[in-house]
Amino acid sequence: MNSSTIERSRRRVAPLTALLLVLTLLTGCSAALSGGASSDGGGVQEPQVEGSEDLGGDEADRQVVSTASISLAASDPIAVADDAVGVALEAGGHVDSRTDSPAEEPSDGSAQLVLRVPSGSLDATLIELKALGELLRSSLNETDVTTQSADLDARITALETSVSRLLTMMSQATTTADLIDLEAALSERQSELDGLTAQRDSLRDSVDLATVEMYITTPGEVAGAAPGDFWGGVVVGFTSLISFVGGLLVVLGIALPWLVPLALLAALVVWLVRRRRPAGSARPPGSPGYPDQPLPPRPPLPTEVASTPMASPAPPAGSAAQSAEAATRKPV
Repeated sequence: MNSSTIERSRRRVAPLTALLLVLTLLTGCSAALSGGASSDGGGVQEPQVEGSEDLGGDEADRQVVSTASISLAASDPIAVADDAVGVALEAGGHVDSRTDSPAEEPSDGSAQLVLRVPSGSLDATLIELKALGELLRSSLNETDVTTQSADLDARITALETSVSRLLTMMSQATTTADLIDLEAALSERQSELDGLTAQRDSLRDSVDLATVEMYITTPGEVAGAAPGDFWGGVVVGFTSLISFVGGLLVVLGIALPWLVPLALLAALVVWLVRRRRPAGSARPPGSPGYPDQPLPPRPPLPTEVASTPMASPAPPAGSAAQSAEAATRKPV
């Protein structure tokens, strides 16, 4: 075998060797990822167990998201909202959102706030907030997210290890195809790592800062309160009358734009009906029932004939003569 033949054989084998090398690298990367995920997942939980033993129990490692709701009644809701913001700032928190509605007839003033305060000082902060007005309703909800937090930490640690290994493999890549494959895998891992990191940061923020929702309104009138004397009843009745008349005027004002076109449409329909009445239905002049001719008199009703005894029929003339002759005859 000459040298040219050997050279051609080497050229044919070189692509196959490169392909086998790429497949070997990808297989090793996948095994490293799976092994790193399993080993790192166990490694994340071990420090938590040790920390809990040092602190004296699992309660110290609990991750809890707290959400409170408070409803107050005050004569000046906006001023009370300002005081609530001051309480939250003194506790080390901040204001997420605030909505103020000044008092305008016929609605009363109100305010709505969403405060974020440190979880460690939540109880003391709630006591101060409830004392700002008349407490109408309050609630506190706590959600344990310890397992979710540990799972996120484990997945993030595994992805960070995978990204680090992919970067090392990219620095050692010898072909363009290997580099492209490694960059695609690195982009996928990095995107997943960024999403999990954002979830962990949001969860930690919810654990560190509790959410307090506040609703502040003006005190309402006592339901069912009746006037105490005659003049009080007169005032209540007069006020109700004014309210009724005002409401009726409002209804008429709303209906007026509709009544005018409806009346015009009804008049148009009546005019069209009268215009299209058939000519044969009119009666000619001089006919009975025509407006210029009086109606003919009504014929009298038949009277009842008095009942009389029926007379016997007259005998025939011949029979009468025979009867007279028989009466004049004398017996012999």
